Formats: sequence, structure tokens, C-alpha cells
Amino acid sequence: MATALIVDDDRTSRDIIQGYLESAGHRIATAVTGRDASRLLAARHEFEVIVTDIFMPDMDGLEFIRTVKASHPHARIIAVSGGGMRVEMDFLHAAKKFGADAVLQKPFTRSALLELVDKAPQER
Repeated sequence: MATALIVDDDRTSRDIIQGYLESAGHRIATAVTGRDASRLLAARHEFEVIVTDIFMPDMDGLEFIRTVKASHPHARIIAVSGGGMRVEMDFLHAAKKFGADAVLQKPFTRSALLELVDKAPQER
């Protein structure tokens, strides 16, 4: 099972993602903002998978993805967003360019998320 970091300022989204991953046996840490998540990574916490929202206060998901890929290139990043269809697709597309390994549009199913997370340990 993977060790995963969930980064989302929306508590409901964070709790849902955490529930999906924990029910599948993954170990979870959470952060509310990109800066909080960056502090966890700087404290030498290792995560095989990072699930991050795009729209967050203090450090948006695109900046966070770029930062993570520079300092932890082996972490698999899954970008998620529920920012509205047109806006969401543009930002999810940008997330791939910034280094996200996969993207998911909110709302997504448990199985769609787990399929992407389960690939992470195999790809290392």
C-alpha cells in the first residue's frame, strides 16, 4: 500500500479522499494548503502519492506541483479540481504540464482515484 499526502483546503473533499484511500489500506497524511504540505515534505516525510487540489489559498496547486517535482521527482502527483467545467479542464491540463502524473475532475469515483493511486508503488 502507498503512503499518500492529501492536499485540499476543502474539508469535505479532503475527508472523502482520505476515506477512499484509508478504506483501501493506504497510509494517509493531510494538509490544508500547499505551504502546509511543503512543510511536511521539507520535514523529510516521504510520500509515494500526493493528491492535490488546484485552487487553494497561499500556494495554488500548480505552484505546489512544480515545487514537489523539483524536490521529490519520484512522487506521483494526482491533481484534482472542481472549479467548473471550462476552468477546470484548462487548469487540469496545465497541471499535467507542471508535472502532475494524472488528473481527476471532481466529483470522481472511489474506483477512479484508487486506480491512479495503486499505480504509484509499481512505477517507482
